[in-house]
Amino acid sequence: MSDRDLNVLHVIGGDTPSSRLETLRALRAQPDPDRQRVVQFGNGRIDHAGLGEIERVPTPFGVGRLARRSLQSMIPTTGRTIVHIWSINALNWVLSTARNNMLPASDHLRLLMEVEFPFDLSHLSEALSQLTSKKVLRFVCPTEAVRRRLWAIGVPPMECALIRDSFDTAAIDNAGRSDLRERLGFSADHAAVLILPPLRRDTGSLAAAWGAMLLEHARPGVRLIVPDVGHEVARVARLVESCRLRGMLRTVGRRFALPELLAAADLAVYLPSGDAPLSSVVWALAIGRPIVAGNVPVVTELLTHGRNAWLCRVNDPKDAARRMLQALEDQEQSHRQAELGSRQAKSAFSRRGMIAEYRRVYENLLTDRCLVEHLEEIALVR
Repeated sequence: MSDRDLNVLHVIGGDTPSSRLETLRALRAQPDPDRQRVVQFGNGRIDHAGLGEIERVPTPFGVGRLARRSLQSMIPTTGRTIVHIWSINALNWVLSTARNNMLPASDHLRLLMEVEFPFDLSHLSEALSQLTSKKVLRFVCPTEAVRRRLWAIGVPPMECALIRDSFDTAAIDNAGRSDLRERLGFSADHAAVLILPPLRRDTGSLAAAWGAMLLEHARPGVRLIVPDVGHEVARVARLVESCRLRGMLRTVGRRFALPELLAAADLAVYLPSGDAPLSSVVWALAIGRPIVAGNVPVVTELLTHGRNAWLCRVNDPKDAARRMLQALEDQEQSHRQAELGSRQAKSAFSRRGMIAEYRRVYENLLTDRCLVEHLEEIALVR
C-alpha cells in the first residue's frame, strides 16, 4: 500500500489520555502530514503542541445532527480512509454518525479505536458488536491488560492489536540532569523521588507520597517531585503539608517534560493498585532510572523484581518505602537493574518500531487482512 493511497482522520476529544496524544504526535511527525487530518470533538482542553493543525467540532448540546454532518463532510466518499479514534467521547461521535447511516460505504472506510486505561465500553457493546462483526471497527491497545479486557467484552482476539508505547531518543538525549536539579533547589545529598504520571487515585500517587515521607524519616534529605495537575496532585500536596514536610515537596505541574524530570530524579515510583497505563514506565526504563513499582499484573508486563525494578506490595506505603531505601542504598544493584531496563527499552520500545507497527495495522485494515498479521509480539531482553 502506497502512502499516497492512505487518508487518516484522527479524532480526539477532551478525554483523550496524554499517553495517546504522545503517540499521535509521533504519527503526525511523519513526512506525509497532508494525508492526515486531526479533528477535536467537543470542547475539552487539550495540549495541541506537536499535533499540527486541528479542526474543531464544538458540541454544546451533545452529538446532534450538525456534529454528525461535520464528521460526514470530513471523510472522502472515494478512496480509502481510516478514522483513527483516540477517546471514548470521540467514539461516541463516530458511532452516532454510523447509526444514522451518515458514514460512507464500508468498502471505503475503516475505523480504528485506540484504547487505554481507564475505559468503559459496556454501554456501547451492541454497536461495537455490529461493527466488529463486519470488520469495520478494530482496536489498538498499549498493554496486554487492556487487550484482555477487550477480549472479555467480546472483541475478537484477531481484531485487537497490541502496540507498546515508545520513547523519543532525542528527548532523552537532550534532558539535562544538573540544570533542572539546580532549578528545583536540589543538592548532591538530596534523593529526588519522582512519582510517575498520570497522577490519579488508581495509579497510587498518594501511596507513593506516603512511602516517600516514610523514607524521609529513615533517610533524611528526600525530595518528592510531583508532576501533572488536577485533584490528585492537590491531595498529595495536602497530605505532605499536613505532615509538616512541605520542604520536601516540589509540585512542577506540566512545566517540564517527563524526560527532564526523570533526568533530575534519583528514583522513579509508580504504585498502581490495578490496571493502569505504562507509558511513563517505558520512559523511566529507557532513561535508565531505578524504578520502584507496585507488583500488579499490568506492571509485571514490563518489570521484574530484581531484574529491572524493585517491586513492592500493593497499597502498602511501608513496603514501598522499604524498597525505595533498598534502591538508594544498594546502588550497585540499582545500577545493574537500570542498565538492563535501558537496554530492554531501547530494543523493544523505539519510536521507529512503533510507527512501523501502526503502518502495518493500517495496511491490514485497508486490505481486510487479520489486524495482527505481520505484527511482532515484542519480548523484553532478559
